[in-house]
Amino acid sequence: MTHKYEVIIYWSNEDQVFVAEVPELPGCVTHGDSQVAALANANEAIQLWLATAEEFGDPIPAQKGRKSAACTRELRSKSQARFERLSNKRRNNPHITFGSGKSQLRMNPKAR
Repeated sequence: MTHKYEVIIYWSNEDQVFVAEVPELPGCVTHGDSQVAALANANEAIQLWLATAEEFGDPIPAQKGRKSAACTRELRSKSQARFERLSNKRRNNPHITFGSGKSQLRMNPKAR
């Protein structure tokens, strides 16, 4: 069964693992030693969560298929900070450039 629930993966310093949370499914949290393992465990946890909800007749939240508002605000804030850092690097080094929509730096061979 394919799902489109949002999965948020982050590193936990306290537990020394990657944690995967599914905000739309209350209490659906798992972990793994890598991001890939955390995502695989999250997919299994989602299936178990849905099966349990169905078994007990509990409502199943609709799949929003988009980031939660709080997560979106946090990502925008981080993206803006990263853009400002990249802009400062660009001002200080004309050999570095980045295009719109690009998240990686690349060398500009035309700048001398």
